Formats: sequence, structure tokens, C-alpha cells
Amino acid sequence: MIGADPSMPRRPHVLLLASMILGAWSRDAHAAERSTDQCIDLAERGQTDRAAGRLQAARTNLAECAREECPVVVRRDCAHWLADVEAVMPKVTFVILDVHGRQLTDATISVDGVVLAQEQRAHPLDPGPHDVEAAKPGYASAKKQVTLVASTTTVIDLRLFSLAGESPRSVEASPHPTTLSWGLTGASAGLAVAGLVIFGVAGGTAESDFNHLKSTCGTRCDPRRVDDVHTRYQVGDIGLVTGIAFAVGAAAIYLFGPRETR
Repeated sequence: MIGADPSMPRRPHVLLLASMILGAWSRDAHAAERSTDQCIDLAERGQTDRAAGRLQAARTNLAECAREECPVVVRRDCAHWLADVEAVMPKVTFVILDVHGRQLTDATISVDGVVLAQEQRAHPLDPGPHDVEAAKPGYASAKKQVTLVASTTTVIDLRLFSLAGESPRSVEASPHPTTLSWGLTGASAGLAVAGLVIFGVAGGTAESDFNHLKSTCGTRCDPRRVDDVHTRYQVGDIGLVTGIAFAVGAAAIYLFGPRETR
């Protein structure tokens, strides 16, 4: 048996190992370069979406380029921009009620055709108009269009009527003041205006005559003229009190008076 000659050269094995290491390093470098390009592209798209008001898309892109896989410089800028976007995103909370004002659970809520996660309470959305719809088995769906403003939190309530015995008309029905309430409100408002007019006229003329008497005759004025000024002051005060009282009465009748459903 002939043993291996220890003097035989091992250079081919060394070259093979070196080529394998070089190939692996080249692939890693290429992957890192491609990842950096992707991170920069995500950052640019995030900024473009942010400027266009597409804050949800901007948040998605910026959250990706803020990951540890991206270079430190890109990651730092994306994290800063992401915080700015999240700070100005409108947030919406939905309250689903039945026609009697009782809160309903397990309703499906969609915005612009996209179903929202039920376990999330405050939903961040883009600013601008949105079509909102709520649906629940056994109830007719309800729709509403809302316009959201940046940096605000909005509570949106939608009312669903049961398909078991409740008329659809009752969903859109809202209480309105009766004819009697309207009449009493109008009469009270008219008397309030009249009282304030009396206050303005009587008080204004009394003030004018008082200043005239003060500048012309002082303490030697005709008592009858002085009494006339005092009387008009009193009439003006009565008009003011009456106007305020009837204004409050008109508001109370409108808000708390008899109502009817149309």
C-alpha cells in the first residue's frame, strides 16, 4: 500500500476555498447593495405619499425603511418621518347604535370598501372624504360620508335598524318640534326682539337727553324733564329684562317643547 506523499502540493485546495469565500462575500455585498437601494426607494415613496396626503401608504413605506435591515442614515430619517406622519394622521372611532340609541357590538365597519379590524378602537385614516358603512347580521346596513381633517380625532356614530319588526322609516326619523312648539318659539322670539328694541330706543334716547341736561342746566334742570329721562331709563331696563327672558323662553321651548316624528 502506498501512502500519500506529504510533499504533494495543496495549492488547488487553497485556491478553491479562497474562491468560495470570495463568491460568498460578493453575493452578500450585492444583496446589501440591493437592500440599500430598496430602502432608499421606500424612503422616497414614503415622502411622495406624505406630500400627496396618502398618509396610510406613507406610513407603510416609512415603517419598512425604518427597519434594522436598512442603513443607519436611511433608518434614522425614516423613523423621524414616520413619527411625523403618525402624529398628523386623522384617527376615527366608530360607535354603532340601534334606533333606540343602544350600542351594538360585532358590527362590520368598512371605509371606502375596505373592512377595518374590529379589535382596533381608533382607526388611522387619510385626511379627506371617506365613505363609511356599518353592517351587522339581522340589521340593515347604514352608510355615511365623512370628511376627515389632519391631526384630529373624530367619533362617527351609525345607527342600524333591526330587520325584525322595525320600520326602515324609523331609522331616518328624527324628532322635530310640533306646530305648537314652533308657534310658541316664534312668538317668544318676537317678544324678545321687541324687548331688546325698546331697550335700545328708550335707553339710547334717555342717555342722550341725560347728557344734554347735564351739559346745559346741571343741577338746575326742570324736574319734569329729569323725571322723563328717569322714566325712559326704567322703560329701557324693563325692555332689556323682558327681551332676555323671552329669548331664554324661546330657546327652552325649541329644545325641550313637544316634539313629533316625521
